[in-house]
Amino acid sequence: HGHGRPRSHLPPSGAMENKSVIRGMVYGGFASCVAETITMPVDVVKTRLQMDGAGSAKMYTGSIDCAAKLTKAEGMGALFRGLPPALVRQSTYGSMRYGFYTPIRDLLGVDPTKPKSEIPLWKKIVAGAGSGAVASGLANPTDLVKVRMQTDGMAKGPDGNFLPKKYKGMVDCLFTTIREEGVLALWKGVGPTVGR
Repeated sequence: HGHGRPRSHLPPSGAMENKSVIRGMVYGGFASCVAETITMPVDVVKTRLQMDGAGSAKMYTGSIDCAAKLTKAEGMGALFRGLPPALVRQSTYGSMRYGFYTPIRDLLGVDPTKPKSEIPLWKKIVAGAGSGAVASGLANPTDLVKVRMQTDGMAKGPDGNFLPKKYKGMVDCLFTTIREEGVLALWKGVGPTVGR
């Protein structure tokens, strides 16, 4: 004993790489969720303004008016409507985008043992765009549910009065959409979402 190569106390490089991939996915998902929470009021106001006047008279004169009317009518929580599906989207989309990158890159003929600096830029771009497109397509139902929850309560009946809110929450919105329109309705708007 004591002869031969000294034993390394470091884990094999593959284990370190896996650990850093998982750590990156966790950190990325967490950071995305924090950013989503902070910007949610802006997203709610933006979505409301985009839908304002569609099928009925305009309700808002601008962003401040929209935020003020929403909070006056429904409280501060109205500015965070759609947050649960948005957080589900951020945590799953980021992880899927990160997770699909390497397999797509390798499908393009990249030798996984090659240093990253030797991989052609176009293959990195195609793999990044491809993984983002696949991930956003798979995460489309969360986007659809988020937008429906954000605009819930904006529709008016034939008498001109606002119709009651349709959804009790994220799960109710998801199952109501499936029940009334079918499972494929969860992928409405997937083309522009993937293109984005």
